[in-house]
Amino acid sequence: MLMTFRTYRTIKRTLMQTLQAHPGGHQEQHINTLAVLICGIVGAQHVQFAQIADHAPLRGRKNESLITRFRRWVKQKAVTPEAVWLPFATAVLTSLAHGPLTLILDGTTAGHRCVVLMASIV
Repeated sequence: MLMTFRTYRTIKRTLMQTLQAHPGGHQEQHINTLAVLICGIVGAQHVQFAQIADHAPLRGRKNESLITRFRRWVKQKAVTPEAVWLPFATAVLTSLAHGPLTLILDGTTAGHRCVVLMASIV
């Protein structure tokens, strides 16, 4: 799937609103990286940094540079599921709160000694 710069801008704008970030701040740099990661993951349909970099909407940059940028971002102590993903889960569930919800939980094995718990919202 081809990710365009237009898609990147839409994702970034949504991230800025959801995370209540101020333009020009240090948090915006982190949001830029997160937006590129999201575009790359969706475009590549993989989570390996090399494939994400191949599908990132930023042209004129070396893949090694993007891979290093992704690794540094993921290693930060401030990058936790609670800090990054919880605001979006909260926003999705808030928007679904006006009607009844059914959660379907599915525990499955996804590789060597790796268990995944998935929840579907109906």
